[in-house]
Amino acid sequence: MGRHLVEDIHVSFRRGFEMLVKNGEMRREVNVSSFRQLYNSLHHHHNIEDHSWFPRLKQLRPDNRSEVDIRERDHRKLIELESRVDYDALVEFVERLMDQFNREEMLSVPWQVG
Repeated sequence: MGRHLVEDIHVSFRRGFEMLVKNGEMRREVNVSSFRQLYNSLHHHHNIEDHSWFPRLKQLRPDNRSEVDIRERDHRKLIELESRVDYDALVEFVERLMDQFNREEMLSVPWQVG
């Protein structure tokens, strides 16, 4: 699961959202249709983590409970930004998402691999 998370799922989201930022940079605009499509997939991914993976991680690694709680809050913060569909919000959304992915990978991958 950890390798799949980092090498496939997060990489795909990173590329997609970074491409949205790059493509909208010159005119400072957002391709709303592309954003919504990508965001809907991300939302589905986060729902799986919030309702399946994170509860399991809390149970198996109680020492990481506070870190998992932070990841859940990260997901909620992204939902708040999603409602603002302008270029500045997109940039902030992507920056937070990349940070969230990095911290999530540091939390879950060593536990799964080690």
